[in-house]
Amino acid sequence: ALDEAAVQDGRVALLATGLFEQVQVRLAKGEARGQVKVIYECKERVTTSIEGMHLGHARPTNLWGGIQLADLDPFGVGVGLDGGFVASGTQGAVQLGGGPRTLFGTDLRLHLQGHAIFGEEPFVGPRGQGDADGPQEHLDGGYRRLGLRLALTAPVGESARLHFGLRGERVQADLPADAYQVDPDGAAPPFEFDLKEGWLGVASAGVEFDTRND
Repeated sequence: ALDEAAVQDGRVALLATGLFEQVQVRLAKGEARGQVKVIYECKERVTTSIEGMHLGHARPTNLWGGIQLADLDPFGVGVGLDGGFVASGTQGAVQLGGGPRTLFGTDLRLHLQGHAIFGEEPFVGPRGQGDADGPQEHLDGGYRRLGLRLALTAPVGESARLHFGLRGERVQADLPADAYQVDPDGAAPPFEFDLKEGWLGVASAGVEFDTRND
């Protein structure tokens, strides 16, 4: 006998992948007596989405903008990708990530993302600043940040997920030589740049609850 519940479970599982807009079921005559073929007719959906659009104006970079895109499975191999950028005249950031939709046939999800951030930041002292060429309106400090982020997500029940993450980042700085700052008492010590080179590492964990009633 045809297991109608199993047939509907298969339809729901296909819809749950997020790759199909519609899934219809029809039956066809089987190759032998008493057999039937279960045929799922699927209509693919657009899997690319705009995750974010960025546009703004701020000093000293003036206009800046960017976009972030994601696709559930752009190549049909069960791996999702996402990427984006933000840029202005002197600053920019790029990120690219991806991961399998399922990990070893389980509900676990793994996501790896890399990013690069680069640009210049203006620095000013308490009462002024300058370098070997004399007083300056501000001092430009260049920086580069390259990093990776690894995230693992595990479902807990029907409405919660556990998130675990690791992030590492290398910070490099290109600061002007012989820079000084003018303190309130008129002294001119070396400029104290709040920008240091080195490695950064972060480990995180969290719980996400889905409060929707649908």
